[in-house]
Formats: sequence, structure tokens, C-alpha cells
Amino acid sequence: MDYYTEQELEKLFAACDHRQHLIFSAFLYSGCRREEIEFLYWDDLDLNEGELKVRPKPEFDFTVKTKQERSVTLPPVLVERLKTWKKRATTRLVFPTRNGAPLGNSVLVSCKRVWKRAGLNRTCKTCLKLNECERAYLHKFRATYATMSLQRGMDIATLQEQLGHETLEATVRYLGTLKKRARRENVTAEWAARAGRGSRQQSAQSRTR
Repeated sequence: MDYYTEQELEKLFAACDHRQHLIFSAFLYSGCRREEIEFLYWDDLDLNEGELKVRPKPEFDFTVKTKQERSVTLPPVLVERLKTWKKRATTRLVFPTRNGAPLGNSVLVSCKRVWKRAGLNRTCKTCLKLNECERAYLHKFRATYATMSLQRGMDIATLQEQLGHETLEATVRYLGTLKKRARRENVTAEWAARAGRGSRQQSAQSRTR
């Protein structure tokens, strides 16, 4: 599972306006799926307890993926920002469009535009052909949440509850991705260090000749 790096997130959020910043923060800090944020009501939030309830929304033909409602514990930094955001709320939806409708595909379009504005697009054939980057997508925030939670010491069982996975195996996938990325970074760092030592030795030898 691919996830955003710390450097990518820093650039991405720096290129956001206030509304975009909050919406993408909600994805990143909750680990929720796209429709779970898109159809989020203020009634689903208990900001005093710092909890988000994932519930079906028959009016939008939305059902929870595992068919089971769940509670997601939110970090204080997101809770405080949502409290401020609520003061100017005019609809039942937490993140409506300008006409009060659910976000729909506009949030993905916004993500790709911000990604490009942040200078994160590459010059690969797909980016050039579609004028958008395949590396910027909403589910990647969920993968990032899972990976960073594991990096910070969250246990697998808690992460499974947060993500709403029906089986533990679905959650363990993120642990495999984390280990693979860490192994690659460790190997790259080790060989870079060896190359550096080799260059220094050559320089020292050349000075003694």
C-alpha cells in the first residue's frame, strides 16, 4: 500500500487553502474512507469526546463497507479545528459544497490540483497525458494514517478498530508496507554511507601521494 511521505505532506498542505487543509486533515487524521468523510454529518461527531461515528446514510445510498457502524477516536489537533469550523456551519454536512451538497468527485479533483500546485507532479507519461498525477488520491491518506500510526507505536488491534477492517489480515498489510519501506530506506542509507566513506578514503589517499 502506497502512502504519502512526510515531505510530500508538508508540501501538499502548504499549497492548500483553509478549507482544503481541513478536509485533507480530516482524511489524514481519521483514516476514514472517502464516502465516510463525504457524507459526514455534524451529528456523527462528538467533539467533547473526540469521536467520529461512521454510520450508513440511506439518503445518499451509502452503507458502511463492513456493514457495521464504528467509532473513530480523533486526535485533539483535529477536534479543535472542527470545533472552530462548526461555528460557521450552515448545513448538516460537515464538508458540503458551495450549494450544500456532498463533496462528490470534487474533493479528488481538488486533491490533484493542490498536488500539482505544490510542485509534486512528475513528468511521467501518465502525468503529461492526463495533466494530473496518479500518485495523488484520497485513499492514500488512509494508507498514510495506518502507516504513521504503526510508526508511532499503535498496536494492530487498535488500528483495526480505527480503520473498521473486518479481519486483522487487512490491517497487517500496512505493517508489511512499513517494513518494506523501512528496509529499502535502511539499505539505501547504508550504501550511501559506504559510498561516502569510500570517497573520503580516496581523497585522503590522493592527498598523501
